[in-house]
Order: sequence, then structure tokens, then C-alpha cells
Amino acid sequence: MFPQLPSPAFRPHAEVLIDFYVDVSLRMLQAMQKLSELNLQLGRDLMADSGAHMQQLMSSKNASQFNATLAAQMARYQPGSQLRH
Repeated sequence: MFPQLPSPAFRPHAEVLIDFYVDVSLRMLQAMQKLSELNLQLGRDLMADSGAHMQQLMSSKNASQFNATLAAQMARYQPGSQLRH
């Protein structure tokens, strides 16, 4: 009475397309998970560095030592300071 939609010849092609999209979606989710893990590790590292820097500043004995420590820490994060010539 009614034709079968979609036709049986189309079914293998549709399955291949669906498998492809599922695989691409899975790989995108895995990539996003890896990126999130890297971002989390970066945040942890930055917080640890920040704590260490703050501890160095707080252990300064006078204003000149504080200023020298602060200047050394700031020089480390200036643009181009980590480039090798």
C-alpha cells in the first residue's frame, strides 16, 4: 500500500552516516575532556605559583627586600621574558 520510507537500499548508507556522526561526536567530547583537564591543571599550577610567590613576599623582612622580591617576580612575567635568544 504505502512505500517503505526510507527505501531498504538507503538503510546501509544511513547507518554509515549515523556511525560517522556518533564517532565524530565522541571524539569531540574526548577532546573537550582533555582540554578541560589541561585547563584544570593550569589553574592548579597557577594557584600553587601564586601561593609560593605570596609566601616569598610575606617573608620579606623590610620594604626594600619586599620591593626587590616583587620586582623579580614581575620581571619573570613580562612579555618576552621567557623567550630564548
